[in-house]
Amino acid sequence: FGADRLKSLVSLPVPLNGYYFQPHGTFSGDNKTFIFSAKAEHDNLDLYVSYFENGAWSMPVPLSHRVNSGYDEDGPSLSKDGNTLYFSSKGHNSSGGYDFYVSHKVKGEWTPPVNMGYPMNSAGDDIYITWTQDGRGGFFSSNRFGGFGGMDIYSFELVKKTVIGTTKDKDGNILAGASVMIK
Repeated sequence: FGADRLKSLVSLPVPLNGYYFQPHGTFSGDNKTFIFSAKAEHDNLDLYVSYFENGAWSMPVPLSHRVNSGYDEDGPSLSKDGNTLYFSSKGHNSSGGYDFYVSHKVKGEWTPPVNMGYPMNSAGDDIYITWTQDGRGGFFSSNRFGGFGGMDIYSFELVKKTVIGTTKDKDGNILAGASVMIK
């Protein structure tokens, strides 16, 4: 870490840096969408979005009311294509402190967030998720029980399993066209 290491820092443009507190942000893969957490002096943290259009960043607007709750949202992370948003929230019926949620952009609108559940979430604060380049794992911070103290960094890998079977009603008749969701 040389003394000249920070000489190339450049502030975000004015539309993106006019908030009391801005702890975290994420760019889409094409760098044309920026989602960040911010709050005014006496508000909760919410997620905001700005788009790079015609050579400039648009004025940020709060992300969907489906995503922003009455509590803090922070640690946004976008998929490469910009259509899947991972973030942490103290709202949306979290199991304790910040929990991880996922929302998908469908026809230009963010879907209601889904809690990522255990073991991703704990009774502590689980925040700042980031994904590996191949999207099959990543890292996050948590102050969950069993760590070294304070916020620790954890890694994870996705395990995909295929379930094959036949759906039947209570009398044993096959249900054509039925779908099954495993949580």
